[in-house]
Amino acid sequence: MINIVLAILDYNQQINTMKYISILLLLLINQGIFCQNYTVLSFQSEYQPLTDYTSICEEGLDEGDFDVEFDFDFPYQDTVFRSINANNRGIYSFYNVDDWFTIALLNFIYDSNCNHQGEDTRYTITELDGLKVAIVENTILRLANDESIDEFDSSFTFQNRFFEDGSIEIHFGESNLENSTAYIEGEGFYLTGGPPTPLGPYIYLQDYDTSDEIFSVSGHFDELTYGISGPSVLSVIPPTGWIIRLQPITLDTEDGVNEEVTITLSPNPTSGQLRVVMPDMFSGSLIVRDMTGKTIKQSLINNQKETQVDLSQYDSGIYTVEVINTNSGLRLVERVVVY
Repeated sequence: MINIVLAILDYNQQINTMKYISILLLLLINQGIFCQNYTVLSFQSEYQPLTDYTSICEEGLDEGDFDVEFDFDFPYQDTVFRSINANNRGIYSFYNVDDWFTIALLNFIYDSNCNHQGEDTRYTITELDGLKVAIVENTILRLANDESIDEFDSSFTFQNRFFEDGSIEIHFGESNLENSTAYIEGEGFYLTGGPPTPLGPYIYLQDYDTSDEIFSVSGHFDELTYGISGPSVLSVIPPTGWIIRLQPITLDTEDGVNEEVTITLSPNPTSGQLRVVMPDMFSGSLIVRDMTGKTIKQSLINNQKETQVDLSQYDSGIYTVEVINTNSGLRLVERVVVY
């Protein structure tokens, strides 16, 4: 905070005093707004369908509710689990004697039917990049009450992955929703068959002991907003190969940010061009958010010590610059003043 105040004083002759006062007040109000348990990465990759799996349809298991046993410890909300209760609605539950948690990963009401050609729910336990992972895949899934199914076979495919380090991923496969009567691009899924009712798809993490606190992910897939809020929808289904990763922040500080290692932002305040210097060579993601937590800019960092960010198109105010190491989960955050 002191560094920001000093930087502002250095620019006092260039910037209107009242603008600074407004920015400082906003900064003070928002000191705690980014204290989250997870950070969210959203990026293009390649879709890898399951080839070795247990099929719910082939095994004659209950489509609506089944358990997936892990051969590893999955950490979630300060608890470790060895299994997850799953279904084909994109809802998962962890439970034991004392705790019950739920996770929504593209939750909606789907027209699930093993008699539909190609439709199936599958799961497997495997290892990827040195980490054990449980994968649940829903193939050629139709939306409930979608009147385009008979003529256009509207559907989409996706996977949900649970890694032993606590990371959770959604992988998007092929979609055929262009003619769907239950999907409006930019708005999400609708329950039809009566007055259209917006109903997903939802992405959120919830603790039933404190059910009013929900970590929710929403918006356009490449401009996601996330944080503690009520459920809100993923408004656009991404292209094949897209991944949304919910990565736990495991550092030993209150807000999950390493306070001993920082990034350097200069000049700060800035009129647009910003130099971001990492403490060492860094690979991962760089994310810029406005004061509401909305992601306004996102880019990849590939074994770089520094990078440049152009903020000239954005309004005056406080923004957060965050770099995340994809492998370790190291999260470094600093604020910048744009005038």
